[in-house]
Parts: sequence; C-alpha cells; structure tokens
Amino acid sequence: MPRIRNHLTYANLMATIAVFIALGGGAIAAIHLKGSKARPRWAVVDAHGHLVSDKGAVSAKQLFTPNVHGSYQVTFNRNVKGCALEATIGRVNSANRDPDPGEIGVAYRNGHANSVYVKTRDSAGAEANRSFHLAVLC
Repeated sequence: MPRIRNHLTYANLMATIAVFIALGGGAIAAIHLKGSKARPRWAVVDAHGHLVSDKGAVSAKQLFTPNVHGSYQVTFNRNVKGCALEATIGRVNSANRDPDPGEIGVAYRNGHANSVYVKTRDSAGAEANRSFHLAVLC
C-alpha cells in the first residue's frame, strides 16, 4: 500500500475519477440504446469530402467557397435534427496510425434536415481540410 501512496498525486487521482465517470456514462448510454430502437449512424470522410465508409450516410461533400477550407456536408438517410452529433479528426485507412492534428466542430445543416455541417481546422485554428469520423446518435 505505501508504494501506491508514493505515486498518488492530485493529477493521477483526478484522471482516475474522470475515467470512471466517462466509462459509467458510456455504460448508461449503451444500456439506453440497447433497450431502444435507436440506430446509430456514422460516416468516415476523407479530406476531399469523399464518403469512405458509413452506416446510414447517403453522401458527403466538401463545400467549396473561395479561400475557405475544411467545410463539409454529410447527408444521412433520415432526419438528424435533435440527434446527438459527435466527430473527431481521424485517418480513413490504417496506413498511418498517427492522425493529423487539428480541431473539428459539428452543427445541424441549416435548411437540410438530413444533413450535418462539419468544420475542420488545423491546430492553430486556421481552416484546413482534414479527414474525419462522424457519429449521429438518435
């Protein structure tokens, strides 16, 4: 027991608590989804806006505006308004395990009930084309 106390710091304790909270929340969500008729939908999209793989996605495209990068629209086979949206920067294949650094944001696509707007940026916050993974939980 003394060996554990020697390595116990405030940061270690808070990290451990955070892991337990995160895992507990995931378990509650999984139980809720298991008992419902919810069907998670997802998409893997490359930096050019091409749909690489999916479940329930109909299309993906890069939105082109002069001098604007990192804007995408992903369309699903159902209305996604009111669904939870989750996205992360990620590679589209396993050739390189180290993903590009960056930031990502998601929003409901105004005027398109079945679509999600995705915006990607580099680590400095500048608009940048990045491949990403998107999940829609309804």
